[in-house]
Amino acid sequence: MIGGLLSNFSFSAQWNGGVFYFVLLTIVCYLFIIPTPKNHPRWKSVVFVVALILLAFTLGGPLNILARMIFRAHMIQMVILFFIVAPMLVLGTKRGIPSPKQIQPFIQIWNSIIIKYPIIFIILFHGLLLIYHIPSVFDDIRMSNTLNYFYLLGLFITALLLYSSLFSISDITKSFSHSNKWFYVTLNIMILLGFSSFLLITRNQLYGIYIDLELLQTALEVCLPVGETIEDIPEKFYANLNPFPPLQEQKIGGAILAGSQFFTLFLIYSFNILKGKKS
Repeated sequence: MIGGLLSNFSFSAQWNGGVFYFVLLTIVCYLFIIPTPKNHPRWKSVVFVVALILLAFTLGGPLNILARMIFRAHMIQMVILFFIVAPMLVLGTKRGIPSPKQIQPFIQIWNSIIIKYPIIFIILFHGLLLIYHIPSVFDDIRMSNTLNYFYLLGLFITALLLYSSLFSISDITKSFSHSNKWFYVTLNIMILLGFSSFLLITRNQLYGIYIDLELLQTALEVCLPVGETIEDIPEKFYANLNPFPPLQEQKIGGAILAGSQFFTLFLIYSFNILKGKKS
């Protein structure tokens, strides 16, 4: 069924070369340009590169256009970006790189903010995530490719900041105790459970973009490469959407979010527990 949907779109519509080029450039910079500290384990480099590859396929592959047609695909995209890729990038970041003396005070202040006021990043990330999924906001953003990418970029940056408090990224953040991390993880789970539970129990289809044909066509058209229009998509494409009822997809999306965030956040917490026992 998924293959039937995607078969109506060209190769260039399904694969975004710009995203893959940006990711490739970032990998080259990470591996060959940014200095590697002597104590930087190789497995962290592997984690960082794998995360970037996942990012490329999530934003630049067929999943991106599929997420504009099926809500569960959208939620899978959100889960990969914010609960898999973001923590992996934070975990694989090169640490201990010498910095100019002029900016060291600013780095110390920033690290202090991360450890002392993690609630700021909880509010930022979850606030932006919930605003993004307000039906009217969601529909408007998804009908603009530029606005969608910029909003996702903002969300992704706040996700990186959020996970920075869960990993020991500096001597300052090492003082962030396991009890504090437990509270942090639990708070994140409670917020996300509220949203995912709402998706599971509501009897109303929230997002017009998945039920209104004109909105759907607009959302798809902004993803098409230059030279292709929505008129190029055959009529049989819309019949292929019948096996994916919007309300059912909405509930499936809520279940995906509920299950995945439990797994990811507890995995992060377990990593810190194991690391604490070894140190």
